[in-house]
Amino acid sequence: MRAAQLGGEARQAAENKLCLSVDMDTLEDYAAVYGLDFAPSYRDLEYERVLPRCLDLLAQHRVEATFFAVARDARRPLVRQRLRAAAAAGHEIASHSLSHANAFAAMRPEQQRRELVESKAILEDVIGAAVIGFRAPAYDVTGVGLELLAEAGYRYDSSVNPNLLQPAFKLVLRLKSRCWTVGMGPLAHCFAPTQPFIWRPEGAGTEILEYPIAVFGCLRLPFFSSALQMLEKPFRAFARGHRWLARRRRFVNYQLHIAELLDLPGDRVDASYRRLAYLTLPVEQRRQFVVRAVRELAATHQSVRLCDLAAAILAAEDSA
Repeated sequence: MRAAQLGGEARQAAENKLCLSVDMDTLEDYAAVYGLDFAPSYRDLEYERVLPRCLDLLAQHRVEATFFAVARDARRPLVRQRLRAAAAAGHEIASHSLSHANAFAAMRPEQQRRELVESKAILEDVIGAAVIGFRAPAYDVTGVGLELLAEAGYRYDSSVNPNLLQPAFKLVLRLKSRCWTVGMGPLAHCFAPTQPFIWRPEGAGTEILEYPIAVFGCLRLPFFSSALQMLEKPFRAFARGHRWLARRRRFVNYQLHIAELLDLPGDRVDASYRRLAYLTLPVEQRRQFVVRAVRELAATHQSVRLCDLAAAILAAEDSA
């Protein structure tokens, strides 16, 4: 797969758009990475308590989001119910894989194919609509995975994080968690285009639209929620990045994790989960940060779901 820039009309379709995406990683996924105890009472916690908080926040600011769900969870009744409710409220449901494997790109091609095909089928059965988007756990996807995405019927990917600090972040995560299987993602992705682009196959095959995670400045600094929460107080990173992106009318793929709205003591989660860096922050500080980010980004950018923008971009590309 090779990266190709969008044509003029397609670039205009993405200009000044905001796509808010929410990764539905659960405490089960974090426990696997950090070697933490996973209590039975934690199962479905994010869907039972935290997702409603997120949906209320989005409704208050009239923002439609894309939720990247792990299809393993969608086999359970409560999760199916809550995903259907999110879709009925106007939000997009996309795939975050079948099992949230720590090193997606290291899996054999047949394993990756299963993750893509089965997660798509499960989520489509839940919401009764097509699932066309994918984000790899830990942004860990290579050309093989992208080809399999196209083969499985996806239209877009959102696994490229083109910030130059990403390898350092991943190394710190590996050291902190002592989990050396956490995917690093291709180093080349740090230098990938920062605005939407097309993955084109070398031979025959279907193209895949790529939505990179937002970065700002010449140094490609991270502009996703969990990193910004840690950097905002010392560097005012959100404020600086928002101004930079708004002045240039850049497309913003703003990612957050559902756990950012988790209240450890209030939701009766063991304090050991503070090993996640952003969960060391008080829950009210995290909540206020998410509210501020949604409010201020929606004031400067037009909010749109990733699937709807993909339809506009791909239609413009086809007509070019």
